[in-house]
Amino acid sequence: MLQKPSGVIRLSTPTKSTTPIPSLSAATTLTCLFDKPATIQPMTVAQMPLTSFPANPIFAAGPTDISLRQLSLDPMPDYMYAKLKEECSLPESQLESAPEFGSFYAAFIDERWERVQCIRASKIDKQAYCVYLLDVGAFQYVRKEAMRRLNSTSPFKKMLMFKCKIGGIKPMAGGEVWSRESHEAVREFFEAAGGEPVVVEPSPSGWTQWKQLNAPGVPTCEARLSCCGRDIGDWLIACGLALPLNAPRPSPNSPNLLTFAHPLPIV
Repeated sequence: MLQKPSGVIRLSTPTKSTTPIPSLSAATTLTCLFDKPATIQPMTVAQMPLTSFPANPIFAAGPTDISLRQLSLDPMPDYMYAKLKEECSLPESQLESAPEFGSFYAAFIDERWERVQCIRASKIDKQAYCVYLLDVGAFQYVRKEAMRRLNSTSPFKKMLMFKCKIGGIKPMAGGEVWSRESHEAVREFFEAAGGEPVVVEPSPSGWTQWKQLNAPGVPTCEARLSCCGRDIGDWLIACGLALPLNAPRPSPNSPNLLTFAHPLPIV
């Protein structure tokens, strides 16, 4: 059903909550309405913390594209996913016609239902669509039969995800383009951390809005990120994959630009 873009990894965050997730009662199920468009809004910049706070890692594409969710919001996502799973099992949620671009739906991705926004049709597969995973922060392709309509009366009308860029560092070669190895190292760092919380320290410049294609604009910031006792920016510098922001550009013949030392596992 799903074609995953190469080099994209969604992180597996263990559930920290011990609160049992209740199933929908019959009365609640009867209140589900699928005949009206669902509305989902991102959190605003004004709602984001200005001081250090813990967050759950969700998705990492590289040093400038990391999706996180405030730890203080737990266990709300558990309830949201449990309710979404039950609603998508209802016959009324079946998608009978082609999805509308810009509208919100559910899609079965990586063995669970995700809230998504339909961005555009695939240029290769006429039955597939590019969707934006609202609670992950990544684009994927999914076929129409794996999509469902959302319950317009659902109380979960907020995107809980935000974006981060690792602050205080720059690419080894200068400019704005990070190497393939630096992208891989960031993903490997979070995978090795096994879903442990990340401490986010926003830069003084504060929060702005992250915008890609026609997806909703979510809060984003440049920040120092640390996990498992390690500052991720300092770790990339130690691995020879980044330079401090104010460091001079190295010579083209610098050994660090010619070789890549694979990052050590997190212990």
